[in-house]
Parts: sequence; C-alpha cells; structure tokens
Amino acid sequence: MLVVINVTCRNRKEATVIARALLKKKLVACVNLAPVDSVYWWENKLVTSRETALACKTVARNVHAAMKLIEQLHSYGVPVITVEKVIANKKALDWAANVTNH
Repeated sequence: MLVVINVTCRNRKEATVIARALLKKKLVACVNLAPVDSVYWWENKLVTSRETALACKTVARNVHAAMKLIEQLHSYGVPVITVEKVIANKKALDWAANVTNH
C-alpha cells in the first residue's frame, strides 16, 4: 500500500535535512517540499507562520521508522506528522516498494 507522510517544518533548510535523511535511509521513495502559510494555536496564542510542508511517498511498512526519524530531526516540540493511505497506480506502488526495499 502506498502512503503519504505529511509534516510541516520550520523552514526549507530543516525540511531538506529531513527529506534527505529519509531518502538516504530508503524509508521513502520521494519527498515533495512546498512553502505553506500556516495558522495554528500555540501556547494559547493564534500564530501565523511560513513553513515548508513535506509530502513523503512510501509504503506502509516504513511508516513507523520514518515517523521516528522525522521526530528525531525535527526542531518542533510537537511536530504534527500525519499519514494518508492513497490509491495509486500499480507502477507507482511497485516503484515505491522497489526503491525502499532494504
């Protein structure tokens, strides 16, 4: 099963470090980075900030290891990491499974 792990990072530099670490360990097949404007509650204040979002494509067997690595490298005290199961074409699923086969 193909999944996408989503997390926002403080900035592009941190996002790139996390993306490369996930890729080097073959926990993910691909990472998309995109600038986002986020609005959220933090310490009883409404905060607006510019962040970098990561969308990490992988297979289900790698989710827990990838989440653990993200938490280790992330600068936020509470990084919000979500996982979505996605319907994908067979070629995409095969590619992700082959690339992350370690």
